[in-house]
Amino acid sequence: MGKFYSLVFVLCCGVFLGRAQSIHFDRLDINDGLSQNTVTSIIQDDKGFMWFGTKDGLCRYDGKSFKTFMHDPRLTTGLGNSLIKCLVQDHDHRIWVGTDSGLYIYDPETENFSGVPLYAADGKPITKPISILDCDREGRVWIVVENSDVFCYDPQTRGVECRYKPRKPLRSLASDKNGVIWFAGYGGGLYCTEDLFQNVKPFLDADGQEIYPKDIISFICLSDYNEMYLGLEEHGVAKVDLVAGTVTRLRLSDNPDAPLFVRHILPYSPDELWIGTESGIVVYNIRTRRYQHLKSSPYDPYSLSDNAVYSLCKDREGGLWIGSFFGGINYLPQRNSDFEKYYHTDDPHSLRGRRVREICPGSDGRLWIGTEDAGLYTFDPANGSFRFFSPSREFTNVHGLLMDGDDLWVSTFAKGIWVIDTRTGRIRKYDNDNKPGRLFSNYVFALYKTNGGRIYVGTMHGLQYYNRETDRFLHVPEINGGKMVHDIREDSDGNLWVGTSSNGVYRYDARNDAWTQFLHDGDDPNSLPYDNVTSVFEDSNRRIWLTTEGSGFCRFDPAGNKFVRYSTFNGMPSDVVFQIIEDDQGFFWITTDRGLALFDPRAGSVRQVYTVTDRLLSNQFNYKSGYKSPDGTIYFGCIEGLISFNPETLLGRKTDYVPPIYITDFSLLDEKVLVGGRNSPLRRSIICSDSIRLKHNQNSLTLQIAALSYREPQTNRLLYKLEGFDDKWRQYTPGSATITYSKIPYGKYNFRVRLPAGSGNAGAEPEKRLFIEVSPPFYLSVTAYVVYGLLALGALVLIRIYHTRRNVRRQQQHIQAFEREKERELYNAKISFFTNIAHEIRTPLTLIKGPLENILGKQTMDRSIAEDLIVMDRNTNRLLDLTNQLLDFQKIEKERLSLNLARQNVTDIVEETFYRFSSSAKQQHKTFELEPGEGEIYAQVDREAFIKILSNLMNNALKYSETMIRVGLSVVDDAFRVTVTNDGEVVPPEMREPIFAPFFRHARKDESTGTGIGLALSRSLAELHGGTLAMDADTELNVFVLTIPLCRQAAEDSVETASAEDSESIPDERGDLGWEAYSVLIVEDNPEMCAFIRRQVSESYSVLTAGNGVEALELLEKNYVNVIISDIMMPKMDGIEFCRQVKTDLRYSHIPLILLSAKTNLHSKISGMDAGADAYVEKPFSSDYLLSVIANLIKSRQTLSEAFSKNPLVLANTMATSSVDTDFIVRLQEIIQANLSDPEFKINDIAEMVHMSRASFYRKIKGVLDMTPNDYLRLERLKTAARLLRDKRYHINEVCYMVGFSSTSYFAKCFQKQFGVLPKKYASE
Repeated sequence: MGKFYSLVFVLCCGVFLGRAQSIHFDRLDINDGLSQNTVTSIIQDDKGFMWFGTKDGLCRYDGKSFKTFMHDPRLTTGLGNSLIKCLVQDHDHRIWVGTDSGLYIYDPETENFSGVPLYAADGKPITKPISILDCDREGRVWIVVENSDVFCYDPQTRGVECRYKPRKPLRSLASDKNGVIWFAGYGGGLYCTEDLFQNVKPFLDADGQEIYPKDIISFICLSDYNEMYLGLEEHGVAKVDLVAGTVTRLRLSDNPDAPLFVRHILPYSPDELWIGTESGIVVYNIRTRRYQHLKSSPYDPYSLSDNAVYSLCKDREGGLWIGSFFGGINYLPQRNSDFEKYYHTDDPHSLRGRRVREICPGSDGRLWIGTEDAGLYTFDPANGSFRFFSPSREFTNVHGLLMDGDDLWVSTFAKGIWVIDTRTGRIRKYDNDNKPGRLFSNYVFALYKTNGGRIYVGTMHGLQYYNRETDRFLHVPEINGGKMVHDIREDSDGNLWVGTSSNGVYRYDARNDAWTQFLHDGDDPNSLPYDNVTSVFEDSNRRIWLTTEGSGFCRFDPAGNKFVRYSTFNGMPSDVVFQIIEDDQGFFWITTDRGLALFDPRAGSVRQVYTVTDRLLSNQFNYKSGYKSPDGTIYFGCIEGLISFNPETLLGRKTDYVPPIYITDFSLLDEKVLVGGRNSPLRRSIICSDSIRLKHNQNSLTLQIAALSYREPQTNRLLYKLEGFDDKWRQYTPGSATITYSKIPYGKYNFRVRLPAGSGNAGAEPEKRLFIEVSPPFYLSVTAYVVYGLLALGALVLIRIYHTRRNVRRQQQHIQAFEREKERELYNAKISFFTNIAHEIRTPLTLIKGPLENILGKQTMDRSIAEDLIVMDRNTNRLLDLTNQLLDFQKIEKERLSLNLARQNVTDIVEETFYRFSSSAKQQHKTFELEPGEGEIYAQVDREAFIKILSNLMNNALKYSETMIRVGLSVVDDAFRVTVTNDGEVVPPEMREPIFAPFFRHARKDESTGTGIGLALSRSLAELHGGTLAMDADTELNVFVLTIPLCRQAAEDSVETASAEDSESIPDERGDLGWEAYSVLIVEDNPEMCAFIRRQVSESYSVLTAGNGVEALELLEKNYVNVIISDIMMPKMDGIEFCRQVKTDLRYSHIPLILLSAKTNLHSKISGMDAGADAYVEKPFSSDYLLSVIANLIKSRQTLSEAFSKNPLVLANTMATSSVDTDFIVRLQEIIQANLSDPEFKINDIAEMVHMSRASFYRKIKGVLDMTPNDYLRLERLKTAARLLRDKRYHINEVCYMVGFSSTSYFAKCFQKQFGVLPKKYASE
């Protein structure tokens, strides 16, 4: 009965009839960068690059990218035609390219093409297609022109000549190692020549017959064993024994009579031929005489891309390149693949499902394969065949497989559990029918059988186990209630591990019957890395490993219940990890969603990552889809099928091939660089270059690199470093096509590219070096530095010359400056002398002028005495004018004189001055004429300064004229002009400018007295007016011309107001005010001047005198003073310092102070006023003016005091005349206001609070406020009362007591006396 059920099972599943082909091709076409899909010729050059001739361009391939050469009419060094027919490389490393219209040679050094002219017998150039190219052992290149002659290039002569004119066009040609050239035409058999076509003979077989004379020999393949294989267009392949002369046709198909069009034959190995035909590839084993026909299949992405095969080429690694007509390039890395692939094809015994989920060994050596999209299969590793288990059409989405004896447990997605008896084919099912003892859920993801025989079931809603006796499923309460189970595993200690999707991992301790849950803790780096655990694995060392979906994998450390994490930071390709399988060498093979990782648990590092580049089916594997067979073969399921490999074979495979490393492309500023181009740093191809020199503005470059290994691509593993710029080796980024360096500083660099150590090559690790020198900009180059040195040397010479000349010039300037300084010192000495004399003269003049005015002011006087006194007064005024003139000149020199410009009648001033000098002219019997012009002239002038100018000019004219003086006045444009002409000795032209210099006197015949400053002063005053004063060019008379603008708006804006000392119109405020009650302190070091002032002041005031500031301060401490009059220039303490001390001393700061001085300059006046002076009076002064100033200062104080005392709203600080007094009054008011309501508050209390004696306090209050301290205290009480009454918030009696009065009647009396109104009436107003 058992055999019957087994037979039924076999019949249901089907029978395998043959093994599927295990040859898997890679494909390259136009989508990968190939210029065109028709590949006519393939070669590998001596550097390792693959070259592909297509119908639209020549392509060079480096294992990563294509570089295409095509016809470009703009290039003179490019291909002449893009349709490539054939290729060959000569012994000079050049590539010969036969095109559809001519022959070209590619020079890899320059990357240029050059045409090879071919000429017919008549001398005409041949432009026909080149059908065949072949290079013999001597380096000669044989060229077959389609439907034409055979040419030969001789490397000795470097010339091309026609060697053979065939009767029929040649179809094939090849040269053997002995130098024999074999060729065939379109029919007629096989021919050969042993003397370079001197003699041509047909090849006859042992029977003396031509070989296939009626067929076309399309390809000649020469073997190393005196054998030849001929490709025929109809009869396939014929083997020719060159020694025996026998010809044997190879059996390449089941039907020997079927035609087979052969285009190419390649001896892949001594025992194997690859034959390219119009109907695919035939792989023929010479030794066994078996064949395999490889064809294109639309269902197999790893089959040939096209059946029409045109070219074959075997590279140095043993890889096979196949060129097809429509399918581009097919590449077979090696005869036996590293990874066996099992996927869906049109073979009925292939795997139909793509999403392989479960792999489980059967009891008969076969494997059960569960897929998520096509049900259940059995796989026979012996022949690689799959059989579909037809009942699985009911449960196509398999998620778990478990063998329990002869029963196969199958868990599914949404279909519960199916248990298959593999002997009988009987099936029973378990699902969720909401009855006790049933499954929690029909979604079952894990099945596991413990060593004790218990079967655990992981569902979407928790963990259950199967009770064989009751045929029921019991639940585990600790893993229940929606906890989805991914995997279940029992370790060597009998502990059960359960991985869940979001609840971490559980461990059941069978000895203690206890469950422990491990969860991720973000604050604990030793916790579970992630709560989504995809699988549990125990290695050969009994260590537990967990994989997670998002945080890599980890190893459990039982010592502290810790987890050691491994992720992308440790070299993993992804943090989504599905499963771990350990091989026989102790290495872990770990599946992820980005490739297969080889992990060394001993070193804790990832050794290598395999991806689709290494011929995997897909980079994404599937959950728990892995199995290791007893023979060490590992199986993994992915989303595109199933793969298998032997780790020992994969890791033990070594190759002697060392991939060369090249820099394949070079760009500057993202622009391709042509060899020998304009501004190009390349003189050779970058592939052949060992060094390049760049300009300073070419320091941003881009490089492409490649390791020429096609079987095991190494480019993505390359390391590179720019020594001098990079501080460490960098990993070549797989997703990046280039390496870019931007703005490299000038200097020398070494670009290095190498493979990492341990790349799996038996030879030495290759390395490519490129020396790069970035030149500095010209201004930093050696030439520039030489120029800089010469310039610096020249500059030093120039500097030396300059310093020498400068020292000479400085010495001359120093001498000239010394001379000018001496002249200036002499000039200043004169000015200083006359100024000091003027100051000294003004004081005695004051003593003379003052008494004279007093005497002349008396009405009773003898007439003769009066006349004498008038003469004295006139001469005193004359002396005063002279001193003032000298002082004015000093002011002008020091730029301290300012004009008082005002609109004046110039005509009147000129006439008035003219008439003042008329009497003197008459006395001298000289003609004195005035020409005033028409009308009156008005202008902006300073009257006094203008009169001084006119007086000087007229005085000089009277002094130096002979008989005539003429004064003229006129208007010229916007100015008026005054001319003063005299007929005296004419001033020479060279002297007409120097005479205006100070103290210059022109020597004349009859010398007259003078100071020499009149004209200098006049010119200075004229220039202050914005005018000019000069002599006319007249050579007959002396003509002085004064020109002044009529209107000076800018001058008006800057005119200073008249100073106080010029304003002598102060009214005499003296009257019957009791002036004798006031005291005046006179501070003067000159006894006569002091006595004079005392006499003038003592009539009206009480007078105190002091000789200097120190004595004056002593008097102030003992006496009450109302006004201080002080000189400035005094010994011990001058007037400025005395004034400053008075005004900063609280006791005296209120006293008005008048400064007297002979110093009339503005600076002295400002210094005095800054020190706090109240008035400034110049010497000599008028007695009346001085008395008026004193009276005005006293009167202003009385006015302020009266306003303060009579007006209840005027505050005391209005009485302050200085900041010191203001602070004093504010302090005083604060003290009084604080104690206002205290009727016992006395003056002595206030004096103590302001730290003053009673006497000093009395004098201070009296001086500042002009009242006694008691009066001031009472006044402050009354003013406060007035303010309170005005607010109308208090009654009169309340206000009375608030301000310190104890009697309301006395308060009313005082209020009315002070303000002239009763409090009641004041409050009502």
